[in-house]
Amino acid sequence: MLIKSTSPTSGNKVRNRLVRWGRRRLEAAGNRLFATDDLTALERGWQIIPQRCGLSRQYRDPRFDSLIRCPDCNGNGATDGWPCPGCRGTGRQTQRAPATAGGGEGHDQDPLAPAK
Repeated sequence: MLIKSTSPTSGNKVRNRLVRWGRRRLEAAGNRLFATDDLTALERGWQIIPQRCGLSRQYRDPRFDSLIRCPDCNGNGATDGWPCPGCRGTGRQTQRAPATAGGGEGHDQDPLAPAK
């Protein structure tokens, strides 16, 4: 009579351990592959979202959260066939920031414009 040397649960443990090991190797390879891009994203304040076991990345600039559809052209970028003056033809405007405690006004600066 042959006795099975591994039980079903120990087989699962081995398989799970191999899967975790492989996933860590893929994540490490992705970190090396995207190291320069990740550093650039961090310097710019972007969000980094690793995907596909670390072999893919999604970069997102959080300043996009402050953009809204232009109410003048309803996001089309044009009114009556001409570029919309409210958004300069982009179809987007920056949300007005609430007034500050010091009495300052909200602003409509483009959050995607380079810092001065």
